[in-house]
Amino acid sequence: MMKLRKAIWFVCSFVVCMVIFPDAMVYGEQQKHYDHEKMCQFLHVSEEEFMDRWFRGKSTSEIANEQGISEAELLQFMLKEQYYSELDLVDFLFFIHSHPETVQQQLKGVGFTSLDIAINQFQQAHGKVRLPQLAPNFPFTLEMGQYYNDENNESLEILYVDEHFPASQYKITIHPNLDQLDSFHKNVKRVYALQDGTRAKYSTLKVDQETEFHLLFFEKNGFLYMLSHDGQMEMTPEQLIDIANSIEAEQDR
Repeated sequence: MMKLRKAIWFVCSFVVCMVIFPDAMVYGEQQKHYDHEKMCQFLHVSEEEFMDRWFRGKSTSEIANEQGISEAELLQFMLKEQYYSELDLVDFLFFIHSHPETVQQQLKGVGFTSLDIAINQFQQAHGKVRLPQLAPNFPFTLEMGQYYNDENNESLEILYVDEHFPASQYKITIHPNLDQLDSFHKNVKRVYALQDGTRAKYSTLKVDQETEFHLLFFEKNGFLYMLSHDGQMEMTPEQLIDIANSIEAEQDR
């Protein structure tokens, strides 16, 4: 989790800096840099503690103040370490006072909307879609959706996430094109039979050394469903099967 947060922190910091400094963070002959480890040493906090506070909404300046370090001392340190030239001091004042975006803001930034809007958009194009009546026993604080509609991917994606632990995610993806089922045949660990006789395939997808997703995909009511969650959520394949079985069939209505 901390490594994921560290990665997100670096990405967010880089994005903020790139927005502020569009010229690749270089001014004249002087290249700006951000040494996260050295900054944490100056603030007398561990990298994990810094990221924990930052993800809880604290700016770099606020963290420094909590550590008994004034804004002037923070800026002097950044000047000494060549974090900025005098010509862009105002920019870095903005940077140290910036706050991380909320999970909801980040999701909206990549196209997610409210669940109702996404479902309505999908249903306008493909008709009524049934969602599972069961959900994982996990304290999700946010649910959002996105309707993808392009040549390579037409689908409804519903994401459930705990904003305090954003790496723990559960997702429902619904494709109107059953031909896409062929693309999910890799790494199949086991095939299950749902209550209506439909075959459901359980698979895993390893993104890197620390991140692995667990997937269950099956056909239902003329749509291709995929239920997935990351490895940090404690869920068994049987729990995914129970969720899949809770999707109401067309003839049951």
